[in-house]
Amino acid sequence: MDAYVLDWVNLLLRWAHVITAIAWIGSSFYFVLLDSSLTPPAEQDLKDKGIDGELWAVHVETGEKRLITQEDACGPSWSPHGTRVACWGVGGMGTQSWGRQRDVFTIAASGGEPVPVTADVHMDWAPVWSPDGERIVFFSGSPRHLFIMNADGTNQQQITHDPVMPGNPNWSRDGSMITFTSDSG
Repeated sequence: MDAYVLDWVNLLLRWAHVITAIAWIGSSFYFVLLDSSLTPPAEQDLKDKGIDGELWAVHVETGEKRLITQEDACGPSWSPHGTRVACWGVGGMGTQSWGRQRDVFTIAASGGEPVPVTADVHMDWAPVWSPDGERIVFFSGSPRHLFIMNADGTNQQQITHDPVMPGNPNWSRDGSMITFTSDSG
């Protein structure tokens, strides 16, 4: 009798594995289809600025896509309240100081004009919002260091000073600490 029950459990587990695999492959094909349906900007002025991508949001459950901006945007990070997106990019971005290197900007999640929050001589990238949405941590310079600033770009402070080459910053849940990886050896 026990062998009979074990055979049925084994069969059910195998079928559950097959069904899960089919669902996984199906969702993978769906996201590949969504990704391939996104197209580069059609406007010549955007192509002339070297922008060959756009920032999109896609609803996980419905697959509905929404264009946030046609400006160059990398590494998007949602604000905790979901009202803004922080990115880094290069291009027009509504100000003449952009275009020399990549800087950090924020944009309303519903779309609109990007707001630069850094515009210095260093390349700034990889912004991550604090849990309360008041601050942003980001990389800047060469060698790279971690900086924090208010979400509007004010009060920028370098928080790593040793040659640690930080990576992958992440805020603690209460916003009192930031973890990061290091390849300093």
